Amino acid sequence: MVVGAGAAGMTAALRAVACRVEVTVIEQYNGPFAVQAGCPTRYIDPSLYDWAVDHYDTGRYPWNQTWSRPPLSWHAEFASTLAGMWATQIVVSPLLSVRTNRTFLRVSAGTAGAANWVDAEYHPPAPGTAPRVERYPADAVIVAFGAGRERCSHRGPTNASEAHGFPFWGTDPYADPSAGSRAGVGNRRVLISGAGDGGVTVHGSRWH
Repeated sequence: MVVGAGAAGMTAALRAVACRVEVTVIEQYNGPFAVQAGCPTRYIDPSLYDWAVDHYDTGRYPWNQTWSRPPLSWHAEFASTLAGMWATQIVVSPLLSVRTNRTFLRVSAGTAGAANWVDAEYHPPAPGTAPRVERYPADAVIVAFGAGRERCSHRGPTNASEAHGFPFWGTDPYADPSAGSRAGVGNRRVLISGAGDGGVTVHGSRWH
């Protein structure tokens, strides 16, 4: 059993299928890679953090073409395009079952020699249909869903003002000439919170 049909979850599931293991994947959205599929502005690169390793400039995974092919191969591209590419790499197999619109609830450990149980709440796509709890037996459970949506707003100490940002996998306006500023192109002020690689990169950028 794999919980989550993102890149990590589907990689684990496809590798298990290649090893002739029967796998059920449950996913809360209506298809695999749904978070990335809805993000046309996030450009990601599999070798982004690998400087100065010799494969840094290749921008693809796997880096060494003599390696065995991974379940999901990819190259530098916008997230929504990658989601479409990954979807075409999902093998059709009687060993693989992807159950969408299911919210993970809990894992119940089995007794000695017995299977574990995974409970999920199924939300039928038909309007007005009540959700129902389903139970799946599993010898092993891989939990591969994310930690949830990040907080993208912050109120000042007096609650008089609120700053808003954009989620990592959300569509953002940073590539626009105004970079999302309501003040217009010539009156922008940008606050960078954090001096990690992302903050330093943005600090060195110039918008025209």
